[in-house]
Amino acid sequence: MLVAVIWWLLFRPAPQVHDEKAAPRPVVARGNLAQEEQTATEIFKNVSRSVVYISSIELRRDFFSLNVYEIPKGTGSGFVWDKDGRIVTNVHVIEDASRIEVVLADNSKWKASFVARRGPGHRRSQDCSSPGKTEAHTAGRFP
Repeated sequence: MLVAVIWWLLFRPAPQVHDEKAAPRPVVARGNLAQEEQTATEIFKNVSRSVVYISSIELRRDFFSLNVYEIPKGTGSGFVWDKDGRIVTNVHVIEDASRIEVVLADNSKWKASFVARRGPGHRRSQDCSSPGKTEAHTAGRFP
């Protein structure tokens, strides 16, 4: 009896997941967006290029070979704060990182460094720079 119950639990027929009598819904054009939606869309268009992708990397030494390895520690987002190239992000994104990389909206990668911790531990600011280029060049990509 127990074998029959186990057999039934493991090999019972799969339940029907869709209705065979269902008809596809017709696609209809929608009207204009509401004013709030238009405002939100405009804000997104104006500021989306200032959003950045941040990766923090930690250095770890192998116990046996003593080689040093770069291990991804955390990722997150931030935004360009000013034309000096400062970027604001949450503390947990770059906390205790050995190296910080920032990817801008144009997919260019930049090295960043920790600058300051503001407020009660919620935000950190970092500078974004690259060899041969200044922070002003980086921030100059944004209006």
